[in-house]
Amino acid sequence: MVEYLGQPTFTSHPHLMPNREDLVPGITRAEFKQRRKALGSKFPGQSLVFVSAAARKSSHDTEIRFTQDSTFNYLFGFLEPGAVAVLKGGDSGEFFLFCRKADPDREQWDGPRCGFHRAAAAFDAEDAFPLEDLESGVLRNVVGDKAVLVSSDVMFKNHIDLALVGQVERALGEKLQLPASPDGVDKPWRKVLEECDKLRLVKSESELKLIRFAGDVSSFGHMMGMMQARECSTERKLQNEVESGFIELGAEGTFFNSIVAGGPRACTLHYTANDQVLNPSELVLVDAGARLMGSGYGGDITRTYPVNGDFGEAEKEVYQAVLDVQEQVIQTVRAGLTLVDVHSRAFEAFSLHLDRMLGKMDDGDERKKRTRRYFPHGISHFLGLDVHDTPTISKTVPLPVNSVITVEPGLYFPVNDVSLPEYFRGIGVRIEDNVIIGEDRAEIITRRYAPVDPKAPGANRR
Repeated sequence: MVEYLGQPTFTSHPHLMPNREDLVPGITRAEFKQRRKALGSKFPGQSLVFVSAAARKSSHDTEIRFTQDSTFNYLFGFLEPGAVAVLKGGDSGEFFLFCRKADPDREQWDGPRCGFHRAAAAFDAEDAFPLEDLESGVLRNVVGDKAVLVSSDVMFKNHIDLALVGQVERALGEKLQLPASPDGVDKPWRKVLEECDKLRLVKSESELKLIRFAGDVSSFGHMMGMMQARECSTERKLQNEVESGFIELGAEGTFFNSIVAGGPRACTLHYTANDQVLNPSELVLVDAGARLMGSGYGGDITRTYPVNGDFGEAEKEVYQAVLDVQEQVIQTVRAGLTLVDVHSRAFEAFSLHLDRMLGKMDDGDERKKRTRRYFPHGISHFLGLDVHDTPTISKTVPLPVNSVITVEPGLYFPVNDVSLPEYFRGIGVRIEDNVIIGEDRAEIITRRYAPVDPKAPGANRR
């Protein structure tokens, strides 16, 4: 009889987890324990308390698909809501888990739960307890003398289960070093999260394999969109083609809300309405990525191309400038540079292009101001279990080998900017790829199916 534990396992999902030693698809139990040992060794004599993300609803009874807090996922691999884990400081990697009881009546509606009686063996915990024991004295006994509450939710308000946070605070009282305000880098919880983010920053070979696959899946969806764009009368229909491609190649769904922005809407950086008609004579900007089933790793790709396959002269000039900047950056990015360095190179390259396209400016401050106006965002962010991964890692930290970043230059010429030549107004272009940082070069992992050659979108149409 197949035993279901509330998330994929070797016995219930062999198509996702052919390796018996995997705790989540692609990551073994041994790797999870090594992660816990590496973090725990930084905090001997303390207990680190982690609270799961909250299950949320979009209305009074309609559930939003649950996504586990990424730090909780990274350390424990437990993907259900309603959970608290206590990692013991030191290098043992030992942890204790509090989770929901098995509930046949509730499971008939919502699906299987692991249940505390199976959780210890399933997730290699020292012991597991029902959530009801949080305030009964069990948590105090497990923690010992001192505890720190930690979450990927650096503001302690966006996705963490605040009801469980309250229970932990009441149960531990003076033993708990509270998160308090997130504005100080010397807060105990912040130090723990920073150490965990340092671990997450450098990907293991197992993680890199998953991230490469996420890049392939994401690029396949983009290719499907490119091939079908001419047949899509609206942004929503093109969005469906892209996201269906993700699913076809094995994704759980999207990593973030997809952007499908036709024409001048591409100049709105976080446009997600995706509800306008696609004009065949305009460009469309598609920023979308796939999230892998079970493991949670994902990709983040942007492609911009003409709906009908043919660039106009001004559109091609803007596109080529963005592509040139991206290629320059990718060719030079390597271990030891910082995200600030990477952005500075792109910024200066765009300044030169804008001098050529809009006229040279002798005033240095005005030149910088113009570049910031038309290239208003950073060129890179870290990527992994989160789209904007490892939030406590500064952009001034040298990039280590096997970290993963995006490279996403863009130019955005608003339709109502009368200072621009009319032929540039309303053109927005971004090109984004994901790269693995090497000692001397970067490995591009998102072009297997989705080309960036300006001739390719039209050539690849069915």
